[in-house]
Amino acid sequence: MSPALAADIARFRADSAERLARLRPTDTLKGLFVRRYLELFRELGGAPLERRGRDALQERRIFDFLNYPYAGVVQMGLAVVDELAPRYGGVDAWLDEMGRLATTSYLGSLLGRAFLAGFQPSPRAMLTGMPWAISTTFSFGERSVTFSHPSSCLFHCRREFSAAPSNAGAVRAAIEAVGAQDVRVGIKLLDLFNYDLEVSWREKS
Repeated sequence: MSPALAADIARFRADSAERLARLRPTDTLKGLFVRRYLELFRELGGAPLERRGRDALQERRIFDFLNYPYAGVVQMGLAVVDELAPRYGGVDAWLDEMGRLATTSYLGSLLGRAFLAGFQPSPRAMLTGMPWAISTTFSFGERSVTFSHPSSCLFHCRREFSAAPSNAGAVRAAIEAVGAQDVRVGIKLLDLFNYDLEVSWREKS
């Protein structure tokens, strides 16, 4: 492992410790995301990596529509970062991909398909509806959108325990699902728990 990657992982561990210090038992997410993370671990690293994530979560069974403490997800990340981050060249790229894959999976679920049907074919409509959709699956955080142009916006995340790169991947996947092209998502950090995503795209021709 290169010194740069080792430092990247050390930063992730420090950030995770700060998240765990602030998280409360009432800060939760729906089981469908937890289950998808475990499935991704299995796809990427086989049964041993999935078991490592499950052991960190300390939940024997996962039900899609039950709530699970988000602290368990942070612990899962800590359990697998050493193996997965190097595959993507760094922590941020790994988190971005996890956000993208989890969102793509959600949009393919029954609940996600119903949500998706209400916002086709407009990326703007999708972005407008995302704060509400996220609030139905995550109990923490406040999100809002400010449009500066028909094809760009700021996606504001406040009291947000999800890492910024993870949400960047989620936003990109969501608007690509409704036809956005050449999507760019930049991150403007205010601090670890407050940030803006600078989103731009091109409408499908």
